Amino acid sequence: MNALAISTLLIAIVVSISCALMGVFLVLRRMSMMVDAISHTVLLGIVLAYSIVLDLSSPWLLVGATIMGVLTVVLIELLVSTKRVSEDGATGTVFPLLFSIAVILITTRFSSTHLDTHAISGNLEFAAFEQLTLFGYEIGSKTLWTSGIVLLVLILIIVVLYKEFKITIFDSALAKTLGMAPLFIHYLMMTMVSLTAVTSFNAVGAILVVAMMIGPAASSLLITKRLSTALILAALLGAVNATVGYFVAMVVFGGMVNIASTITVVTFITFMLVWILEPNKGLVAMIRRRRLQRNDIESLALMTHMASHEVSVYSHDDLIQQLNWSSSQLRNHLHKEMKRGFLTFENDTIVITQKGYEHYQVLLKEYSNEV
Repeated sequence: MNALAISTLLIAIVVSISCALMGVFLVLRRMSMMVDAISHTVLLGIVLAYSIVLDLSSPWLLVGATIMGVLTVVLIELLVSTKRVSEDGATGTVFPLLFSIAVILITTRFSSTHLDTHAISGNLEFAAFEQLTLFGYEIGSKTLWTSGIVLLVLILIIVVLYKEFKITIFDSALAKTLGMAPLFIHYLMMTMVSLTAVTSFNAVGAILVVAMMIGPAASSLLITKRLSTALILAALLGAVNATVGYFVAMVVFGGMVNIASTITVVTFITFMLVWILEPNKGLVAMIRRRRLQRNDIESLALMTHMASHEVSVYSHDDLIQQLNWSSSQLRNHLHKEMKRGFLTFENDTIVITQKGYEHYQVLLKEYSNEV
C-alpha cells in the first residue's frame, strides 16, 4: 500500500471510531434518528458559513455546521415540548425544512462551488489528496488531521465526563439531584454528535454517516449493556468494519465501488451476524433456548403423567394415546429419560424410578416458582 492508500484507510478508521462512540450514546438515549436530522441540516450551516467567508477550506464552515446541528436539536425539542407533536413528527418536520433551505441556497447562489457534491456518498476516495500545509510543509491529509483531532477531543470529553454521561443517560432525575446539570450534558452530547457528523460529512456523506454511527453501536449493545464495554466494543467494530470495507472495495472490486458505501454494507452484515450469533440473546441462542425449553416442558409433561397418576406402569401405546404424541416424539423422550435413570423398562412396560420421581418434584418446584 502506498502513502495515499494508507492515509485513506486511516481516515476511514478514525471516522468510523468517532461515529461509533457517539452512536452508543444516541442508541442508549433512543435518539438514533437524530443523527439523520443533524447529518442533513449541517449542510445549511456549511452554506451559511461559506456565504460569509467565501472559502471552502475555512474552519468557520466547521463551526457553522456544528452550530446548525445543535440548533436542529433545539428546534426539534421545542416542538416536542409543546406536547402536540411527537419526536419523530418534529424530526420529520425540522430537518427537511433546513435541508431544503440549504439546497435552495446552493442551487440559486452557490451552484458553482460544489457544496453538495458529496452530500450522499462522501469523498473518501479523494479525501487523502487534500494536504494540510504548515509553515510551507505538507504534513498529511487535512481530513485525517481534522478527523483525528475531533476523535481525540471526543475521547477526552468522554473520559473526563464519563460519570456524568452515564448517570444522565440512565437516570436524568438522579443527575439533576446530584447537581450534574443534565441539560448541559445533553447539549454537550448533541454538540459532540454534530461535530462528529460535520467532520464525517466530507468523507462518508450525510446519509452514510447515520449507518456508521448507529451500526457498530447497536451491534455492541446487543453484546453488552455495560457502557464502558459498549464504547470500546463499538470503536473496535467500527475500525474492523472500516478496514474490511476498504479492502473489499479496493481489492475485491478493484476500486470500482464507493468505499464509504462498502463500509456501510459491511457494517450491516456485522450487525446481522451479531444479531444472529450473539451467544446469549442472538437468534441462534434464542431458537436453541426455546427448543430446550420445549424439551423440558415435554419432559415435565411425561414425568408428571408418570408420577401423578395412580397407575405407575404404562405401555408404549398407552403413553402415545394419553399424551397425544407421535411415536418418534415419545421414543426420543423415553430414550433420554431412561439414559438419565428416570425411567426404566420392566416386563415390556415403562416404570418411573425413585430417581425419576425425585427429579419430577424438583422440576415441578422450579416451574411453579417461575409461574
